[in-house]
Formats: sequence, C-alpha cells, structure tokens
Amino acid sequence: MNRVANASWWGHDIQSVILCKWQYSSFNEGDPNEEKWPLDDDPSFIDCSNVCDAILSGTDEDLTSGADSYYDISIPAPYWANAATSTLTLEVGRFRFFKTR
Repeated sequence: MNRVANASWWGHDIQSVILCKWQYSSFNEGDPNEEKWPLDDDPSFIDCSNVCDAILSGTDEDLTSGADSYYDISIPAPYWANAATSTLTLEVGRFRFFKTR
C-alpha cells in the first residue's frame, strides 16, 4: 500500500504495483514460485489473507514506517539501499525495509 500511495514506476493501484515486472518473484514469468499456489486451508495462506483484509480496511498498523522497498541480505544491497537515496525503516531477520526519497 505504501507503493500505491507513492505512485511511480511501480504502478498506480494495487494490481499494477503487484504485477510490476521483477517486483514480486511469484509473478515473474519463469520464476520457480510462479506456479506455486497455496491451498485455501493452508494456515499461512489464511494468515496472509487476514493481513490483506486488515490492510485494505485500514485497520493494520504499518510496521515498516512507510517503507516502499525491501531486499534480502542474502544478495548484494541494491543501488537504492543507501543513506543518499533511502531511509532504513525496519530490519526483520534477513530483510531490510527502506523508504525511498
């Protein structure tokens, strides 16, 4: 939702942001995750659905403090992940969340 609120090359609505090329691996053609889909009774799918409902209804707290970008530290830091272009807002395990300027 932070990307939707900050319309840019990511897109201007939920669908265009989620489907923006190379942003979410499960939507990238040829990605191993592309064909995976959880069963309706999968507990993680239910959790994700509940989070989505809360976000869309505006009842979920943004724990990322407005982050619009993230990366997994198992890969080299992207060019935008530096103090000159973004602010680190949250670290969770291997993930770093940033609010770009």
